[in-house]
Amino acid sequence: MKNNIRFDLSDYLIHFFRDVNLETGSHIYLPEHCGFNNQHHACFIDAKYLLRLSLRSHKIFSSWSYRNGQRTVYGDSPVVCFTDMPIAAYLETGVRR
Repeated sequence: MKNNIRFDLSDYLIHFFRDVNLETGSHIYLPEHCGFNNQHHACFIDAKYLLRLSLRSHKIFSSWSYRNGQRTVYGDSPVVCFTDMPIAAYLETGVRR
């Protein structure tokens, strides 16, 4: 269904990828073997690597969301988050960060 009324919503869902440091509490639970040419051997995992891993494996891995050093997900399990913001707002948010 097309969104004709609200300009702050989109017909698409967007998932953000972020850099992950495995030495902090913001780590991600990755499978032991991530597939061909997807081995990481460092404590820092780049967001582009995670995007490539998701595209190749057809999966988005759950993680914890952090803002200003504080966890923003309530509960004991990591999650996968999406937003329905318009593409223009998504691009503007990326520039501001």
